[in-house]
Amino acid sequence: MKKISVFVVILLALTGCFNKEYTFKVKDEIIFFEQTYDDFEIEMLEPYVSVSLGDKEVGLEVVELDGLVDLETVGTYEVNLFALNKKQRSEVALLINVVDTAEPEFLISESELLVYANEQVEINSEYFNMNLFDGINGLVNDRITYEGEIDTANDGLYPITLMGSDVSGNETAHKINFRVTDIIDEKALYLYKKAIQTAHGETLVFTDKKTNLEVLNFDQAFNTFTPAYRKHFLWLSGLNSEHNTSESGIKLSVELDSVYAEIIPSKDKETYLGTTLTIQNESEGYRHYLAKSTYKVNDEEVVKNFKFIIKEIDGVWLVHEFYMPY
Repeated sequence: MKKISVFVVILLALTGCFNKEYTFKVKDEIIFFEQTYDDFEIEMLEPYVSVSLGDKEVGLEVVELDGLVDLETVGTYEVNLFALNKKQRSEVALLINVVDTAEPEFLISESELLVYANEQVEINSEYFNMNLFDGINGLVNDRITYEGEIDTANDGLYPITLMGSDVSGNETAHKINFRVTDIIDEKALYLYKKAIQTAHGETLVFTDKKTNLEVLNFDQAFNTFTPAYRKHFLWLSGLNSEHNTSESGIKLSVELDSVYAEIIPSKDKETYLGTTLTIQNESEGYRHYLAKSTYKVNDEEVVKNFKFIIKEIDGVWLVHEFYMPY
């Protein structure tokens, strides 16, 4: 008789366990996650959702997800969590918001923005080496504005503030000087230095801070050059050809319609002292210079001469021919 009683008690206990349902407790009506490259995992919900079987709390390992949460893309995601205990199904609906609260970052390789008097330029990434980088969202260069008064007809220094915002409303600012010069040789030297920066990949923005990665700003990175010499420079950089290490500090390649770049360290960079320009002749919108680059080799200064040409196109001065000093 005692054995039968014990068996009935055990059977009733098991039956009760079988009949129990999972229950969910959600702390917040909307759950927020910061935008990230990570894949979404149910375990990420542990701070916000708890699940119990009867009066005993259990882990989220019994839970399955119905729906998709893309942590790389800002937006609202409606998903369901469900758990099964035998034939008993329990579920709860969740609203998950993926948000971007990180402010964008200015990537600027110029110490000042210099224009020749009456030059027809705009303050954006089409004319200057500036980019607005929004982390996982990439470049948002079309969201660059500025505050300040400038007059390109009169030489002088005009302090301005570059303003940047992303689609989520995060803002950033960068103070820089906008300078107007009436000395064309000063503009030429400015363009020469920008050409060096471009040749060594300092104007490129990558998908990550590593070499041999996709270039995000390929269409704008070479805006220092005229369209004709831009094509020549890309050829020197190995695009659709063999890379010429004597002419360029970057190596470009194309994979699946995307452009990749590898930075090639310069062998002469540590010995390079600087370059001065001497005008050779001027004709029909071209200015031809002799670029004298000086190096320090074994405590002696060595001078190498290079050709350098700038050209005015639609009111803007650009580099038309350029040879690397190092």
